[in-house]
Order: sequence, then structure tokens, then C-alpha cells
Amino acid sequence: MVENKPMELLGEKKIADYSKGNNRTFGRFSLLMVFLNGFVLVITIFIMLLIYTDKVNKKFSEETSSRIINELNSHFDYVEKALNLLIVFDAEQTNRQFDIPGVLAVYNVNPELENGYNIIFEKIDHNVKVKSDKLNYTLPSKLDYRMGLNGVELVIPSDDPKKGYYVAVLDSNFLNNKFQEDQYNKILQFSLYSSDKDIKIIDFNKLANDNIETTQNFYLMTLNNHEMELYLSIEKNPYLIFNNRIPFIFLLFGIILTVIGLLFVRNNQKQNSQISEMNAALEKKNKDLEVKIEETSSISKKLKDKELEYKDVINSVQDILFEVDETGRIVFLNKSWELITKRTIEDSYGQDIVKLFHDEDQEHIRIQFFEFMKGNNPGVLKGRLKNQDGSYRTTDIMFSVMRLDTADIRHVIGTIHDIDDKARAQQALDEVEKKYRKIFDNAANGIYQIHPDGKIISGNPSLAYILGYDTIDELLHQGISLQQCYADKSNYQTFQSELIRHDMVRNFETQIQQANGNIIW
Repeated sequence: MVENKPMELLGEKKIADYSKGNNRTFGRFSLLMVFLNGFVLVITIFIMLLIYTDKVNKKFSEETSSRIINELNSHFDYVEKALNLLIVFDAEQTNRQFDIPGVLAVYNVNPELENGYNIIFEKIDHNVKVKSDKLNYTLPSKLDYRMGLNGVELVIPSDDPKKGYYVAVLDSNFLNNKFQEDQYNKILQFSLYSSDKDIKIIDFNKLANDNIETTQNFYLMTLNNHEMELYLSIEKNPYLIFNNRIPFIFLLFGIILTVIGLLFVRNNQKQNSQISEMNAALEKKNKDLEVKIEETSSISKKLKDKELEYKDVINSVQDILFEVDETGRIVFLNKSWELITKRTIEDSYGQDIVKLFHDEDQEHIRIQFFEFMKGNNPGVLKGRLKNQDGSYRTTDIMFSVMRLDTADIRHVIGTIHDIDDKARAQQALDEVEKKYRKIFDNAANGIYQIHPDGKIISGNPSLAYILGYDTIDELLHQGISLQQCYADKSNYQTFQSELIRHDMVRNFETQIQQANGNIIW
């Protein structure tokens, strides 16, 4: 066919291999695209979530830091204003009790004083430690922080240089206790340094579990017009902890989904490949089947034609052709069955063929049937076949072939020859032969039959008597020819010539020599 020519030229196997190679390349490309798309999508969302969580963390830290810075500014502004007020109103009064939160004591440093200092304010149970002999008096130019004998001290210059300067002893535990309040319970560490002198003004450190997640921040701030460094360590709340883990959870989930997607696509590709191979195999099988169907159709048509031809031949046979199973049940009959028995073929199928014969013949036929099944050939059997009208026909039965059907059941094929007319004709012939034999034997004239070579092959008793023999058998036993019985041999030649010329001879007279030598007319 024209459409199959390229297939025939290239070869089905080469085309299948080429198609398979293209499918594999396309499959790898599809897997790569799925991987790249999944990778890009997962990484993009991961980065966006990281940015989002970082903003949330910064916002949380900034809000906490802003509250602390505001608290510090507020506290130290209050302390500065309170100290200024104390200095203004109580500069010449000593040991007056004031309640300034976060301040333990205030004293004035002035070289003009007897001890070089004067304690203005001091909380109960607190002793200000000042050594005048070691004081190296230098009037500060601005508000500053320093480490003194009492701890961190706030130095405040006076407007009047003659009054020296004032020192406020800060209470380090005040702010520590402040940050123990519930609103600051997430603060684990809080440190405040003076930038220029590296003085730790506040050092708050809460004991915490090492497994707690924290955020650490550094800030530069201005406190009392002084540059400060603030270090904060804040415990993350569960929301922030979970929020920080969301990108990595999504990353893991995205990787898993990508892998699942790759496996799913790969599995689909394998299934599609298997389906394609199965379709190709089925297509090939279909083509082979179509070829076989065409061949089978052609063979079936030929077989049908042959069947019709053989059926016509079988039905043209005058004898009955039958096939029976191993029990004697009829499975096939030709048309002669209907012509001879007047029974329909359809009504006869399945009947026991032996029971369709005369009761007296059935036992003998059945015995010979089973002998044939054993491999013995019984030859021709006589039987009287019953007709539809109840009459019987004399038949010759012969079992010819034994074969196996598709179910491995033995079948016997045979013939039934109708000899009923022949038997009647033979009987009539026998009667005629007896009649004419009687006339032949009792005839007064000699009657004989000779071979073309002249030898006498038969004759009646009168011939034996005429030729001088006691019986015709004695004459035939001698094996003499008719020429030997002629007295004149030339007369036999004349007789023979006349017989050949006219196919018969009448009234031919000649002398005959008997067995004893006598010559008669």
C-alpha cells in the first residue's frame, strides 16, 4: 500500500526507536521544566517570606526599643530636672531628704568648702563615699557621667564656677527593678554605655534558658545631651518564633511538593511511555491481526467453497454417508439418507443409528461397531434399514474411518449401500438362470461355448454325448479344442471364416470325430 511505503523503507523498528528517543528527550525536558518552575517558585516565596519575617522582627524590636528609650529619656529628664531644682532651692542646705527616683545621693564638690564637698541629699542607709584629699578638682564644662566611689555618677556643672559642681549618685538597681515589670518581661539583657568614656551606666541581665530564641539590637541614642550606646537582647514571643520558621517550613514544604511533582510527572511519563509502548504493540498486533483476518477470510472463503464443492460431491453419492460418535449417535448424514429412508436429516441427528435397523440385526451390528472402535475391521455387514413408513431395505454397512473431533471424542465414518433392488434383481436372475439351465441341460442338441482360440470352455450334456464323453466335466477336463473334433480340419477353417464374416453361421454341416475315433455327421 502507498501509505505504508515510508514505514517499509525506514523500518518499523527504526521509527519506533526514533520516536522513543524523542519521547525520552521530551520527558527529561518536562522534568527539568517542572524542577525549575518549582525551584524558582519556592525560592521566590521563601525570599519574600524571609523579607516579611525580617520586617516583623524589626518592627517588634523597634517597638520594644522605642518604649525603652522613651522610658530612659523620661527617667533621666526627670532626674535632671529634679537635680536642677534641688540645686536651686537647696544649694545651701544639707541633709535635706528628697525623694528622687533612681538617685541615692547628691553632693556638691567645691574646693572652698572645708572638706572640699558638701552632701546635699542622701537616702537613708546610704553613705556617700567622698575623699576630699584625693579629689582632683576640675570644673566640668558640661553634664557628664563618670565612675565614682559610689558607682555611676552624674556630674552637673554649676552656673557659678565658685559653687563648684554637683554630683548625683545614681541607683543602678532602680532601672533594673523597673525592667523586671511585666511590660518588659521579654527583655533578657539591657546595657547602656557612655560612648566616649565606655562607662556602663546600666547593666541589666536576666537569667534565661539557653534554648530561648532572642533578637539582639544595638542603638545609638542621646541621653542628657550625651551620646549613649544601647544594647538590647529581647526574647522572641511564640508568634515571632513561629513567624521566623514559616519561610523554612514553606521551603521544606515546597521542596517536598517539588519532589512529589517530579515523581508524579515522572510516574505519568512512565505510564504514558508504557501506554505508548502498549499502543504500539497493540497497533502492531492489530495490523498482524488484520493480515491474519484477511488470510483467514481468504482461507474461510476457500474452505466454504471447498465445503460446498465437497458437500455437492458427498450429496451426489448414491450410498448413504454417515458419521456417528463413540456411542453410535448420528452427527452427520448426506442427502442419500432422505432419498433412501424418507427420513429428514434434521430429525435423525442424535439418534442411535443401530436402533434404525431391524431388531434381529441390531445386536450383530453393535458388536461389530465396537470391534471397529477397538481397531478391528469387521468388513461389510448386512442389515435391514428401517424406512419412515416402517418397511425395511436390505443394505451393506461398512465402517471406514475413525477420527477425533475437537473435544478428542472418537467419531466413526461409514457408508450404507442400498442393495435391496440388486437383491431382487439377483433373485430374478437366479430364477431365470435356473430356468434356462434346465433347458440348456435337457436340450437334445449339443450346445457349447468356445474361447477365441477354439478351446471349449462350456457345454451341455448332449454335447458330451455327441463327442463320445460320459459327462461334460470329463470333456472340459480334457481341454480339447473344437478344431480337434473336426474330421476335416479345412472345414473348421471355413466355419471360422464364415463366423468372422457374418458373426453367425447356420446350417453348417461337417463330419465330427468322437473320442473313440468314430466319425459321424
